[in-house]
Amino acid sequence: MPARPSPPGGHSRSSTCSEGQLNDTPSLFAECPLPGCTYPVDDPRWPCGECEAALAGYIRPSAQLVTAEEATAMLADRDAAVAAIYAERRTMAPLAELAEATSTARPGPQAQPPTAARAAAARDASPEYKRNQLCWVCEGRRACRLDTDHSGRWICRTCEAIT
Repeated sequence: MPARPSPPGGHSRSSTCSEGQLNDTPSLFAECPLPGCTYPVDDPRWPCGECEAALAGYIRPSAQLVTAEEATAMLADRDAAVAAIYAERRTMAPLAELAEATSTARPGPQAQPPTAARAAAARDASPEYKRNQLCWVCEGRRACRLDTDHSGRWICRTCEAIT
């Protein structure tokens, strides 16, 4: 049977289950130990060939020798901790500041949005300046914002005032 080509630019998660269902079938091989990659590997202590090629300069053998079973247990603990955090985040209550502001707010001009909402509104209203961008007018490295008149170019405050 010919191998199915993977999509360009990354790993594909091939599954016979529809979206939202879990595949509980045990695998003959361990999955790649790098988060997000589900390619099979024969040694759970070392990444799959694609991850190894993509991260060749960053991966090195550990000085601490562990067995394959210990590595599998450590990876299962890591994945369980991440899954628990994701589950907790899905059930988190809104921030106390937001709940407090909405419960005591009265309609009319005296009602003020919470501090975080005011900060977000101010950020959206004014253009965001990023440091160390190359201004297209003076060609200097400054704190610039994206120029709306020239897409993809940065302009500093000084040049913006001049133009």
